[in-house]
Amino acid sequence: MLKRLSRIPRVIRRDGLWYTIKRSIAWFISHTPLAYHASFLYYQDTRLVFAPSMLTYRIFADRKTRSGDIKAMEENIKTGDIVIDIGANAGTFTIIASKLAGHSGRVMAFEPSPKFSKIIQSNINVNKFNDFVTVHQVAMGATPGTVYLNEMVADDTTNYVSGSGTSVPQATLDSFTKNIDVIDLIKIDAEGSELEVLKGAEESLCKTRILLFEICNKTLNRNRVNVEELYQMLIKNFNLYYKHGKAPFILDPKEDYNTDLIGYSKHI
Repeated sequence: MLKRLSRIPRVIRRDGLWYTIKRSIAWFISHTPLAYHASFLYYQDTRLVFAPSMLTYRIFADRKTRSGDIKAMEENIKTGDIVIDIGANAGTFTIIASKLAGHSGRVMAFEPSPKFSKIIQSNINVNKFNDFVTVHQVAMGATPGTVYLNEMVADDTTNYVSGSGTSVPQATLDSFTKNIDVIDLIKIDAEGSELEVLKGAEESLCKTRILLFEICNKTLNRNRVNVEELYQMLIKNFNLYYKHGKAPFILDPKEDYNTDLIGYSKHI
């Protein structure tokens, strides 16, 4: 506790006093019996529960934290859509997608962490989205089996599959989408495991209209993933653009990327 308190002056200088106060309030509530029960206003009339997660604290301190993602979702998700969220973390994307798709749509959230799957389910419950939103506590990969999730990172929005950690089940996306004819949007945030996710989703990608995706050399290198191989898998099915500027994306193997992309289907 003393170590945490000693960081406060530095955090105030970095983030500002009011932001730090609000973030601290969220942290405090999330570590009391009110956690998973009390909630705050999020997107439109949706709510998020106070839960022990960095993204929860950040959004309570500043609701504009996900403004870029919100714009992309508002532009590309409509009522009745089928949306898949891979690497859902606390479910902030899931909740916005659910609001936009509505009760006539369908949203599937995949999150391997037991802790974060519980947070997502709590957010679904508080918004009464249970009839059309499902949470799957499983990692997405190339083959079914068991993998290990490293949750011992300073920023818990960046948990990743590694050689040790929390044992979690792994499945392929294709095994979940056999009975779906068209997927309107898939978002993938797999912290370096994106290539493995794609390998297990080849049939799903062929019937997906829009893909939201991140290319980050740092996380890919950690998993010894060749960015060129990842790029080639993407362009088989999608025309790629930078998510925010909408300029075409063409891979430069010499570039060090940390950027969000949007892909539009070549087939649908």
